[in-house]
Amino acid sequence: MTGTPACAGRTAEMYPTTASGQARAKAICTSCELAAPCLAQALQNRERDGVWGGTTEDERAAILREHRAAG
Repeated sequence: MTGTPACAGRTAEMYPTTASGQARAKAICTSCELAAPCLAQALQNRERDGVWGGTTEDERAAILREHRAAG
């Protein structure tokens, strides 16, 4: 990834512990031009914690399950 992500300097906000915190973190991602490569990197590295590319841990796990099922 190149450029500065919208979450730069907001590390703690990107690791929310509540549903409302997840919504706030995901809102940061919606304004970020790096959301797609961020998500790709998180999927590739199997990031377990935090919001990456506008997705939560559970959402990324579902994406990975779908990719495995598709073959």
